[in-house]
Amino acid sequence: MEHRKGFQPRGKTLGGSSSINAMLYVRGHAWDYDHWAELGNEGWSYKEVLPYFKKCEHNEVFEDDYHGKNGPLNVSKIRHKNKAVDDFVKTGSSIFGITKTLTAKIKKELVITKLLKKMAKGAALLKHT
Repeated sequence: MEHRKGFQPRGKTLGGSSSINAMLYVRGHAWDYDHWAELGNEGWSYKEVLPYFKKCEHNEVFEDDYHGKNGPLNVSKIRHKNKAVDDFVKTGSSIFGITKTLTAKIKKELVITKLLKKMAKGAALLKHT
């Protein structure tokens, strides 16, 4: 930052800094976990870590095979909407092609995961020929 000062507000209120800062719950993409497992990291495939995500999650929105209901980590939709938040979600959704329904999103991620795996295997084959 070349000797510049940044502003980091402190949460001098009940609840501390989390009272004034937003939090985002992101697991990462299934392909990343599967790739780590392929590199020799046993127990790190998406299928193997998914039960831990579900166990720690209390999801207020989704009730399916990918989300938990009884964990200590509460996950909910954005409660206090404003234009900046709406624009952020809309832009991210359009860039990454995320639809509003979870089923469509999961299907798309599975297709992308399979495509990336095929591309990685193809690149490896080309590299060795």
